[in-house]
Amino acid sequence: ELHCPESHNLSVFARGLANRLRDIETIFVYGDVMEKRCLALLSILASKAGDQSTADILQKAVDRTLDIHTPFEQGWVYYPEQKGKTSLKTIAALIAKDYRGVAVADGRDASLQYYWVLNGFPDGTYPTKHQQKSTLKNIEQYSRADTANLYQIWNVLARL
Repeated sequence: ELHCPESHNLSVFARGLANRLRDIETIFVYGDVMEKRCLALLSILASKAGDQSTADILQKAVDRTLDIHTPFEQGWVYYPEQKGKTSLKTIAALIAKDYRGVAVADGRDASLQYYWVLNGFPDGTYPTKHQQKSTLKNIEQYSRADTANLYQIWNVLARL
């Protein structure tokens, strides 16, 4: 229900996110296109719902987003072991920690699995309650690993 624009839950989510982002000076991401797009869309949704305060906070958050992928993508920071790759998993394995033991492959996989939990599989079947619970736990584990790795990568970049 969260992903449906007409959902009350999406407005609640937007307001909650805005409240968390209001006082954060910089929002660190690895690859900023999707995050900026989501913030902008949530801002538009809040504005259309008449919640201009939330819309303004989310729109300002777009401008405070810092992409820590850029130094690797542009070659400003390069490790020979990268072999030209700049994905978060590649960089995390070199300077933070890797994703061993995490059942979700990457952000795209996490999004797809989340979609399936909500909407069912392509063949028209739906995951069992146990599969849903297990999948959501795996997505949370992946998200925690991602966040920890982003933080560690930022710390390395800040010391350069």
